[in-house]
Amino acid sequence: ISKGNDTHIIDFTAHTFKEGSLIFVSKNQVHAWGKDNNVKGFIIFFTEAFLYKNQIQFNDLSYSYPYNYNLYSPILQTESENTKAFTQLITLIYNEYHYSINNTQEEMLQCLLRVLILKIQDSTPSLLNDAPKETERLFVEFQKQLDQNISLTRNALDYCNMLGVSYHQLNKAIKTLTNKTIKAFIDDFVILQAKRLLADPTNNASEVSYALGFDESTNFSKFFKKHTGILPKLFSERLIK
Repeated sequence: ISKGNDTHIIDFTAHTFKEGSLIFVSKNQVHAWGKDNNVKGFIIFFTEAFLYKNQIQFNDLSYSYPYNYNLYSPILQTESENTKAFTQLITLIYNEYHYSINNTQEEMLQCLLRVLILKIQDSTPSLLNDAPKETERLFVEFQKQLDQNISLTRNALDYCNMLGVSYHQLNKAIKTLTNKTIKAFIDDFVILQAKRLLADPTNNASEVSYALGFDESTNFSKFFKKHTGILPKLFSERLIK
């Protein structure tokens, strides 16, 4: 953000930003800008395939800083000289994208994007309770399994078996980093996925229910209401308003 301040809604939560803020929106997240039309800055939108093409070491970017939204805030506030350095680097990316016509443009953009991400990662904050790397590693592996298998199972023990750890080990890791039990984390994950899908007006509750592995749409509706207080249909209608 080069000028202005406002809020940015990411996954239905409002986050305040101001001049010098970097805002990170992870894959699959839904987001919306506030109402202040005077905000200025740059948006860098890239696919995983583009970054991974020549930068294999970023294959887990979605699960590390700054894009692991379960562990880190989506806002990084830069200060003074740091803000200037980020602005210069982002301006380089902007100019290369818009004005370069040489055959190395794609590779150049990938390299500049890599430098930007590395500079951002230099500011990686400490994990909750200064959790050891092994705890973070187990949690990230759990997230990957959850992303891949949520439509197949919501059973905590199934994920323990996939990871080859005991319920106690996985529960301790999740509690250390999120203050949630395995079951609570899985339930919250399902609700968030449901909200994201319901935010798309082309999806109805039955389709969302099927995508998340519920046998019956009525079971999904009961689950959703239990955790949010409203039925899926009403949630969708409120978003449209």
